[in-house]
Amino acid sequence: MRLYGPSALERAMKIQEVILRAMSGQLKWTQAADILGISPRSLRRWKRRYELDGYDGLLDRRRGKPSPRRAPMAEVEKVLRLYRERYQGFNVRHFHGIARREHAVSLSYSFVKKALQEAGLVKKRRKRGRHRKRRERRALFGEMLHLDGSRHRWLARKAEQYQTMITELTGLDVSNASLYDGASALAEAALMSVRANRKVKSGHVLLAPGVNPLYDKVAESITGGQGLTFEWLPRDSATGNLDFDKLPEGTNPVAVVMQQPTFAGTLEDVDRLTDWAHAQGAFAIGIANPTSLAVLKAPGHWGAEGVDIACGEGQPLGVPLSSGGPYFGYMTCKQKHVRQMPGRIVGRTVDLDGNPGFTLTLQAREQHIRRTKATSNICTNQGLMVTAATIYMALLGHEGIARVARQSHANTVRLVDGLCAIDGIERLYDGPYLHEVALRFDRPVGPMLERLAAQGILAGYDLTEYAGTDALLVCATETKSDADIDRCIAAIAGAMNG
Repeated sequence: MRLYGPSALERAMKIQEVILRAMSGQLKWTQAADILGISPRSLRRWKRRYELDGYDGLLDRRRGKPSPRRAPMAEVEKVLRLYRERYQGFNVRHFHGIARREHAVSLSYSFVKKALQEAGLVKKRRKRGRHRKRRERRALFGEMLHLDGSRHRWLARKAEQYQTMITELTGLDVSNASLYDGASALAEAALMSVRANRKVKSGHVLLAPGVNPLYDKVAESITGGQGLTFEWLPRDSATGNLDFDKLPEGTNPVAVVMQQPTFAGTLEDVDRLTDWAHAQGAFAIGIANPTSLAVLKAPGHWGAEGVDIACGEGQPLGVPLSSGGPYFGYMTCKQKHVRQMPGRIVGRTVDLDGNPGFTLTLQAREQHIRRTKATSNICTNQGLMVTAATIYMALLGHEGIARVARQSHANTVRLVDGLCAIDGIERLYDGPYLHEVALRFDRPVGPMLERLAAQGILAGYDLTEYAGTDALLVCATETKSDADIDRCIAAIAGAMNG
């Protein structure tokens, strides 16, 4: 006969009372489970036992039964005897293996270890302290207490740091410390929009017709395996820009990408397009030539709220080209999306002595912290190129960069006016431009470019594949003199007449 103490009987009576109240409708079964401190599933099990056996079914059936976890004392004594007499000083893991293999011991490693510790034959390991200690918040955003922070004053004035200058150009809050190039920066921006724009699960990205088609190819190649799809928005044949009258509805895009100036050199109505993107619940991603931002509206001010992410190619910021490169990509975003931003972010910090320095911050985003949850696995920066761009921007300042942009525009106007005076050449698209213009030719431009290249003249970029007609994208930067421009015009006129 099993004997039950007062506590067991009291618990059984309480369970019975609660079950009866629930069965009579006085309580909901979820409420009854909460009163007893058990799960609804356990309560259903008690109810079935009560229906089958009545009050006796509510008593603990394990009473008087030996514990299934209890080991035979003879085997425990055997283990202790073996350790004392033959294996004194052995590592517990090594001893357990020998005992199972050579002495037919069936006890688990954890049980053997506990038995040896309780018998005083093996010392208990000291518990480890806390892995991390909570750190007091720093006075400024991005600050962290690091002993390895650099004390070097990179530039004469404190404000002249790369991230600061890029955010000032783009009109957004946060910048990373560069990516590979403009094309991969777009791919990263698209992936970032998927992570940050959690309301939209489509993975569908819309591209304005002015986006560089080469950027699209790179982005599709990088993100294709992650389920992103890219679709071009309709083009206005007269302006080369977006045809707002044919915008699709109900596509549920996660992001809308726009470029200013466009691939063909035109100026897009980015304000209207940004507002449309936000009205669709999509992120607005702006691609911009950083030099143009000294005279054009910054992406952070496009539309009513500005773009969510801005990216592009940083090479125009004083990085000389050599054999097809080098390049570097820039990326900025709104403050609320900073934890989804890929790439390095450098924060201002102080060491234990109070000396200022700089160090990588918010590194939980990075692949070397949590690879499976990393924001990017191709986030290596172009540090040398960024340093060159930083020096360039620091030397020129905002006004200097604006003068570069205005001089480039003036040179391009001179070049375009001279070329359009030649028979067989006209502008491909109407509307304003900055420093690049697409021109239509009445003959193939490929052979002409080859003849001009032999004269040391890089006349432009062949747009025929993208424009659907014989076309050339021409550009004149601030580095070109009037004599250079006149020589180019004369050479193209000679090639057209020849």
